[in-house]
Amino acid sequence: MVQASAVEDLAPSRRRELLELTANTMLGTLLEEAALRRLMELAAGDKDINTFLRSASRYNRRFSKSLYNAEYRSALLQGIMKLEAGKRGLNPAQLDSLIFEKSAERRNDILASLAESSLRAGLSGLCRYAAGRQRRLSNEGSAPWTRASLYYSSCSVTEDGVIAVASLKSLNAELLDQEDKELLGSALLLAEHAALASKPAAITSSQLSATQALTDDQAAFRDKLRDDLASVSKVMEGSKE
Repeated sequence: MVQASAVEDLAPSRRRELLELTANTMLGTLLEEAALRRLMELAAGDKDINTFLRSASRYNRRFSKSLYNAEYRSALLQGIMKLEAGKRGLNPAQLDSLIFEKSAERRNDILASLAESSLRAGLSGLCRYAAGRQRRLSNEGSAPWTRASLYYSSCSVTEDGVIAVASLKSLNAELLDQEDKELLGSALLLAEHAALASKPAAITSSQLSATQALTDDQAAFRDKLRDDLASVSKVMEGSKE
């Protein structure tokens, strides 16, 4: 385990071999636990989906109540996103196999974090998966359902602004925290722009004035979200090639 972690110029195959040896010989110990997390990280970097799935599932079965579970959660989220960014992401069934092994509380926490992180990273497909699953698992109209619907619509604004506008406007903003309220305002602004872009002649001076009446903070948040959504578009275009 020490050699696998400390030797920088170790060949990837040898590093993985040592970590697997540690995991299989130090059963039930912190060393097995750490080796499995490290295997997840290496597998995600190498785009090795099978090893990532195997290591993550084994960790969850054996160490679901560990004091170090937060480190596993971090490795899981980062690994899923790294695989998705590499255009060899996990499919919905594979994601379900990892996320739905957990308790309802942990499952909802991971889905919420995954939706938010993937939106920021411009990973629209992963964002829709996470937000869609969380919305399906929540009571319609509840705070978790409202937040999930916000993220689902936010990562879809470049695809159909008209539908996104209707969906975003239907949400009860009082159920959102301040940061999500800002996201709602920015996403709605971009969705309206996307809807108007398909009908240039429909833009009126009053609509233009309304979209320009932003505070500095709102404008900054809008620009950040626009950058995220630009990344989404690039990912979507690349996936069609």
